[in-house]
Amino acid sequence: GNLTSQFLANVYLDGFDHFVKQQMRVKGYVRYVDDFLLFGGSRAEVREHGEAARDNLRDLRLEIHPDKYRALRCADGVDFCGFVVRADARVRVRTAGTRKATKDLSLKLLKTCPLIFPSVSLVPPWVRLTRLPLAS
Repeated sequence: GNLTSQFLANVYLDGFDHFVKQQMRVKGYVRYVDDFLLFGGSRAEVREHGEAARDNLRDLRLEIHPDKYRALRCADGVDFCGFVVRADARVRVRTAGTRKATKDLSLKLLKTCPLIFPSVSLVPPWVRLTRLPLAS
């Protein structure tokens, strides 16, 4: 969330970036703040890179959350920073997050304007947004 923490994460992990690209020589590497992806030609190669990355992060007193560490096939799509990225370059917004955000917004609008929005399930989200009362 906070821009300062994003900046500090980028500064702190700069050495990790150099380790991955120059020492490990990983050809496919993407990092956004504290999330990263490693690509390889085989599962064994990706696992080897993953263990080396985990060891380097341990030296920085960081650890990878066990639930977020997994080897996936790119063809199946990879969930990264709220998007699902596929090997054929298609990118989709993760649907679980958009459904929850739409539901939360609908409930907030229903509480503030109950007469305008009689049923959350019957009114599509874009209509609810166009019928907001104008500020005076």
